[in-house]
Amino acid sequence: MTLDKGIKYVVENCNIPLPEAIYMVTQSPLTAIRANRKIGQIANGFKADIVILNQNLDVLETFINGKSVFKKDKG
Repeated sequence: MTLDKGIKYVVENCNIPLPEAIYMVTQSPLTAIRANRKIGQIANGFKADIVILNQNLDVLETFINGKSVFKKDKG
């Protein structure tokens, strides 16, 4: 299962609010490995890859190191 599908599953089937589900797959793992001081925030001096989701939690675009590496076709 991909991460986006996992988020969608727990939101739709486990009654977990979206912000909490996102936190569970982003900040919790970073804190566990003590990497949250270097990566995972959209802030100056941090490294953060970004995934843009639509209302249905489908991936629309993915950025790694500030460059778009995936963009869903509109068609």
